[in-house]
Amino acid sequence: MRAQTSKTGRINMDKVWAYKITEDLFLQNTVVPNGKNHGMILYLDMSGSMSPNMAGTMEQLVLLASFCQKVRIPFEVYGFITNSYAPDDYSRSIRSRNDYTDKKNLVINDPNFRMLQLVATGVSGAKFKTQMANLLALGKSYDRHYVELYLDHSAQTAFGLGSTPLEEAIIIGRYIAEEFKTRNRIEVLSSVFLTDGQGDANFGVAGGRDGDSFRKNLAIVDTKTRRTFKGEYDGSSYRSTAFCHALLDLYKTTTGSRLINFYLMNPYDLKYIIARSGLDGVVQDAVRKSFKKEGAALLKNANGFDDQFLIKSGRSLQVQEDTLTVDSNDKKELMKAFKTFQDKKAMGRVILSKMVEAVA
Repeated sequence: MRAQTSKTGRINMDKVWAYKITEDLFLQNTVVPNGKNHGMILYLDMSGSMSPNMAGTMEQLVLLASFCQKVRIPFEVYGFITNSYAPDDYSRSIRSRNDYTDKKNLVINDPNFRMLQLVATGVSGAKFKTQMANLLALGKSYDRHYVELYLDHSAQTAFGLGSTPLEEAIIIGRYIAEEFKTRNRIEVLSSVFLTDGQGDANFGVAGGRDGDSFRKNLAIVDTKTRRTFKGEYDGSSYRSTAFCHALLDLYKTTTGSRLINFYLMNPYDLKYIIARSGLDGVVQDAVRKSFKKEGAALLKNANGFDDQFLIKSGRSLQVQEDTLTVDSNDKKELMKAFKTFQDKKAMGRVILSKMVEAVA
């Protein structure tokens, strides 16, 4: 939107043949003020509770990936899952990072944790279309009525949904993000976590201590930056979010990334999320109003993220192709119908719309 195009004063030799029908024969130069190289990584929750939302989620991912492809923003998608039958590429990397030489080292306990690369950047147009088709087929396959149409038995086993290894994904995602930034020369990185709940926190220390009893007082010292990251204990006796916040802080500091969360939820959970986020009364009312009207609401600097979008789950995630029909020639009626049509279209592309707003 901020780009400006100007003539250079030099003749464009490829347009000389058209000198009789146009005066626009000069080379043009497009300048984007303060332009920086953007990049996005998205980490997808592949837990069992995501099953009803997978079809719509994959459609939203296709829209977001297609947008990034169109504007040439490097973009990759990883799914985090606990499934011992899933492809093993990143689990080997995880095992190599579990260093037991020091009993205080942080290690991932669950041997079934996997990180699956679902979308790769920098591929050919044909390869990109294949990736998008695979995403749509995978999403549809989680509907038990259609699974046999899209996946054979071995694929069903490999992509079977598991638990929610969110904290483990943050630990390994830090290294993925650093390599991604270097490889694509990224200056502005956005890391997106798409989830529908809290993580299982299957990690501990090499000395064998794990469980909430030690995580409540966990302080992570990063050997690379020499910084200490602590999470403020929130009083929970089960799945305290304190260690997740500490890991997110570590990820953000070491990668320089902006952290964004799309939290898929039903309206009944809204009260709980608002209460946990520590928002004042005015903000709470605005969040409720936005969620009811748009099916989405934004929390700023909440729960460890720079931007946390609360997204209504279910059919609202699925992209609908509507047609604008108006039974009147009245100008006001036409404008009203067009606005309604555009609003519905935007709601059907909720993740893309909110993502563009967040990084613009």
